[in-house]
Amino acid sequence: MSKFVKLSVLALSLAAAGTAMAQAQDGQWRGSVGASGAITQGNSESRSVAISGNLNRATAVDRITLNALINRAQGTARVLNADGTLSSTSQNVAANNASLFGQYDYNITSDIYGYGNLGFLRDGQQDLNLRTSVGAGLGYHVIKAPDMTFDVYGGLGYSADKYGSNKTVNGETGTSFSRASVVLGEASTHAIGPQLTAYQSVELQPGISGDKAMLIKATAGGSVALTNTISATLGLTNNYNSKPALGNKKNDLSILTGVNVKLGAN
Repeated sequence: MSKFVKLSVLALSLAAAGTAMAQAQDGQWRGSVGASGAITQGNSESRSVAISGNLNRATAVDRITLNALINRAQGTARVLNADGTLSSTSQNVAANNASLFGQYDYNITSDIYGYGNLGFLRDGQQDLNLRTSVGAGLGYHVIKAPDMTFDVYGGLGYSADKYGSNKTVNGETGTSFSRASVVLGEASTHAIGPQLTAYQSVELQPGISGDKAMLIKATAGGSVALTNTISATLGLTNNYNSKPALGNKKNDLSILTGVNVKLGAN
């Protein structure tokens, strides 16, 4: 994967398997949504648009989590010609991706839960038409308090990548690659006073078949409540792939800021 920083105004909805702030277990749907865009003019021209959202529903028995994100940004640099006029270079697509994620958690005991998830990812910049991933495993609530949660989890996962053109991964060339992996992770959330919340998570996926790539995802961030329904967010995500397609770098870094609007029950 290429390493780039995407600065955009969007609602932040990053999914970490098995973690959320303690929420009412009343079976009501809750979530948030955000949409944003930006336009710049001058020495360069750029346009970006992003839409994200999340929904979750919890009972004393189980929980459903859904997340979606669409992000596109492109820019055109301007060059000063000898005659004093400006001309534009070719457009550079800085981001063109979409993702959808869903997870179901079932409480085996008050501290132990089982989970299953399904995710889809498209990344036009990497020529990745579709990555489909599935996973299942067990998690343990180390801390489950109103102002803090800390979970650890582990299981098995499988992902399949479909590219738009031939790529070389780990010495093999083609358009389709797949891997089975072990999944190990931890995640926590923190309420720092009545208006500020923070979170972090790290997930390791060492491959055990296919291209046997090591995938790592680390996230961190927080939000500040502006009103009862609106909050400002800031987050960082770093994705690592030990065996990217030839020509791509191993790290993908994103810095995201935005405003969330709450949906559903209070």
